[in-house]
Amino acid sequence: MAIAAMFIALVFGATFIAIPFGASKIHLGNLACILAGMLCGPLVGGISGAVGMGLNDLIFYGPDTILRTVVVKFLLGFFVGLFFRVALRKTTFLQYALFATSALFYLLFGLSLSIYLAGGAFQIFGSNVAIPISLIVVSPILASLLLLGFFIGKYKLTGIAKAALLASSLATLINVIAELLLKIPLKMLFADLTFEGAIAYSVASLPSALATSCVTIVIGVLLLPPLKLATDRVNPFPQGVEKLESED
Repeated sequence: MAIAAMFIALVFGATFIAIPFGASKIHLGNLACILAGMLCGPLVGGISGAVGMGLNDLIFYGPDTILRTVVVKFLLGFFVGLFFRVALRKTTFLQYALFATSALFYLLFGLSLSIYLAGGAFQIFGSNVAIPISLIVVSPILASLLLLGFFIGKYKLTGIAKAALLASSLATLINVIAELLLKIPLKMLFADLTFEGAIAYSVASLPSALATSCVTIVIGVLLLPPLKLATDRVNPFPQGVEKLESED
């Protein structure tokens, strides 16, 4: 409980370290969340993300944002902890899942670019939904980062760093998809937006989610190995991780 409380505080504070980007912001709350999940397991990671960022939204935002954040950030922290432990035992499947994730974001880039060149918007039930130029910029950056991570992880990285790369990349994908999908019904329910307006809002905030993912993956992979080494002696959770490492 004490460790979970510490990570809740870290997630809450890290969310304030942010810069505006598009319709939302790039922040470090996701970074603190994935570190909690990888260091202390899925449950601590999920609770830290849900409560830490949920409290931040409770203070500054509306009910639709709070509910979405609690669900999405629990998934982020839970799955990064789960994937990290799986990756310590078996990386092949997760490596190719990372390759597929990169291809997915290249597809997003191609689709958004083609829509932008064709007029800058797509139609939903007769209403135009604009494609932000920031989406065209950020999506190939994230796709290239994941593709680079696939090759580095396959041929260069081993152990903790490789597991951190795979886990953080796949968990942030779940975070982006869940956030995109949940925004639509919750904005319709709590903000009285139409279906078209809710989709427009979700698309407009997508670039900031992708940019936050880039920052989260890069810093998370760099920080996790030294943090794990520094905290192993006082952290009650790594015993399961050490067992997995011995089985690799």
